[in-house]
Amino acid sequence: MNVRFGDRLKELRSERNWTQKELAARSGIKRGYLASLEAGLVNNPSVPMFLKLASALGVPAEDLYRSAGYVEDSQVSRRLLQTPDDMIDRLRTVQPAAIPLCRWEDFPFRSSDTPLPFDHIYRSRSRAVGRRMEAYVVHGTRYDPVVGENDVIIVDREAPLDEGEMVACRLRGIPTIGRLVKIAGDLFLDNGAERVSFTRCDAPAIIIEVRRWLSNKDRPQPSG
Repeated sequence: MNVRFGDRLKELRSERNWTQKELAARSGIKRGYLASLEAGLVNNPSVPMFLKLASALGVPAEDLYRSAGYVEDSQVSRRLLQTPDDMIDRLRTVQPAAIPLCRWEDFPFRSSDTPLPFDHIYRSRSRAVGRRMEAYVVHGTRYDPVVGENDVIIVDREAPLDEGEMVACRLRGIPTIGRLVKIAGDLFLDNGAERVSFTRCDAPAIIIEVRRWLSNKDRPQPSG
């Protein structure tokens, strides 16, 4: 393991005035493992670990790859990860973006008290650049046939809100999904049960992707 990676990780964390405990919570990586990374005691960390740290710190994954010696002159070096799972992860996709996956009841994730994600899902970097994305496992509400129980939605906080877009928001304090419709020049949220003025929607964000899981075994499960 290149000690430069541990130094770079500690530098990025210190720049944000985060403790190891806070970075662990934001990235979903155990604090003890982070301490070992910063001390240069871990050999061949996995690709998902790099992606989680890059997402939490808000830096390109290439920055961390380079400091670890995996990238030289903007190209992946010939050094191979040691475990079969790491090799498969690396071959599957190049530097996907890690998106925080949160409980539906914690919507919106980026509120003043910022609840913590319980996992991450991944999207190709070409479909993530310039976007501020969050993901949620939906339950207790649906918008047939587009969004059903236990589907995962990905929202984009930076996308413009306009007529015809499907959005997630809080309505009367409850996470809700609906489509924006324009009536007499004003925007309304149609959630399948009622239409309400868009001005009553809190923390709205456009849904850019819906994911369904083929089996419960494949679906991320929140702990606790």
